[in-house]
Amino acid sequence: MPQPRFLSFYMFGLLMCFNTIASELSNFRSITSSAITTLRSDKPIDIDRLIRMQEQLMQLGIQACSDYALTHPQDAHIIKLVIDSTNTMRNLTLAQIDSQWHTRQALLDRNIEPEKIEHFSLIGDLMNTIIHPATAYIALVKYKKTRDKQLLQRAEQELSDLLQHLDHIH
Repeated sequence: MPQPRFLSFYMFGLLMCFNTIASELSNFRSITSSAITTLRSDKPIDIDRLIRMQEQLMQLGIQACSDYALTHPQDAHIIKLVIDSTNTMRNLTLAQIDSQWHTRQALLDRNIEPEKIEHFSLIGDLMNTIIHPATAYIALVKYKKTRDKQLLQRAEQELSDLLQHLDHIH
């Protein structure tokens, strides 16, 4: 049986981790909601600001995933793969990020257990704090070049999906 002192330290660490994640979730919701409001507005869009918001969201996702991995070492290898792939994700096409990350194929190809990364599992929700902003980022960067309004709709959908995942993270 673990020593009481170790147990207290462990519980303190868990509490701090979840307090940090709760703070990050608040920032996530604020930035995500602001971006969605901007995308739904009839006013001219500052596309560079929206792109920077996606970069902020990806960084918050990386931090939330890192915090989780600290208290769940058994899942750290999964989280590390996602975090290490963030920059690569940003440079994919929409079709590539869909086929590699939204389907989880990039992780399945690395023999990650499918039940660990189900869409609305805790790890799945945390992964999506990176995947959805990365997808919105790709759509917004492409919109900046093409001015195709469907890309704005795609970015809005990704951010709406992100809010659903944030609601599942406690």
